[in-house]
Amino acid sequence: MVELPKPVPHLAGLDSIRFVAALIVLLTHFNIAPGLRDVWPHDSLGWMIRGAVDNSLNGQAAVIVFFVISGLCIHYPRVAGRKLDVFEFYAARYIRITLPMIVAAFVWVTMGAELNNLAIAILWSLYAELAYYTAYPLIVQLRKAWRWSVLLGISAVGSAAVVLSEPIAAQYQNHGFALTCILGMPCWLLGCILAERVKRVDAKTLAPSARAIWAWRFAIWMLSVIASVLEFHSPIGAPITLNIFAIAVFFWIEREVLWARARGAVAALEWAGLWSYSIYLMHLPLAAATVKLCGLAGVSVSFANPLVILAVLAGCYYFYRLVEEPSHRLAKATARLIGSRRYTLRPL
Repeated sequence: MVELPKPVPHLAGLDSIRFVAALIVLLTHFNIAPGLRDVWPHDSLGWMIRGAVDNSLNGQAAVIVFFVISGLCIHYPRVAGRKLDVFEFYAARYIRITLPMIVAAFVWVTMGAELNNLAIAILWSLYAELAYYTAYPLIVQLRKAWRWSVLLGISAVGSAAVVLSEPIAAQYQNHGFALTCILGMPCWLLGCILAERVKRVDAKTLAPSARAIWAWRFAIWMLSVIASVLEFHSPIGAPITLNIFAIAVFFWIEREVLWARARGAVAALEWAGLWSYSIYLMHLPLAAATVKLCGLAGVSVSFANPLVILAVLAGCYYFYRLVEEPSHRLAKATARLIGSRRYTLRPL
């Protein structure tokens, strides 16, 4: 008789953060900020306001938040006592991620766009996620032999080597897909470390106050703004700033988990977070499709048009229902079907 796996523990609040992060990526790619800055005149005050608006949304910083949350969510079930069946794990993660990716790529190419452009804008981070999933069983084994500080130190050395290979790179993915995976590994491992910290936290641990949690949220936003300013107005690019930013994200998300555990999460944001992957993956292909359809109807619109944004968000939701959600169900069913006990790793 096959032993049924324990239900995956759910951490409230993380889906809300995912939705906000996905929305930031969407608004960044849709060039909302430059559209808003034209409202102010070209004087000194207007220059300051335009500069603030220009850097107010940092899509790459939002991706770093995704990396930390991903490491947390992948490792937390193992910390909570669930065994890791390697083949089941691979089947579940690969199918869930790659099937929607294939559909997104098909839509993008159908619109006449170059697939490499989608890879540079969106898919690079998903390639990194797949690399981390592939390495995760080995990470679990190494974690049993070494401390997290050793693993994090090794990954930090690798990340630093990537930065030094091209120290003036502005964007996180400028090093190429393979090296970008190495660059982002410390961020993902921070999420794994956070999973163990969250599990050790006693239920009686005081949650941050409302003032404290909003101070943390403001601080994270300000750090993302500073990273954006440095990326576009200095030689210090995102490969340097965003790995430092990930450390602050680590402590912020820990407090968000405590806050949601004590106060509960916002139901509407948690619901929207369920289809945040579809927002992240499909906002550009659906925007291209929307603009092309409007063009065929004789209407000229841009990605930044509010109606286009609403149409894209609606399309992302239906993509979730029609593609992502079935892919998730298929992934779980395939993982259960595999049920190989020979490659099971014991929980930590």
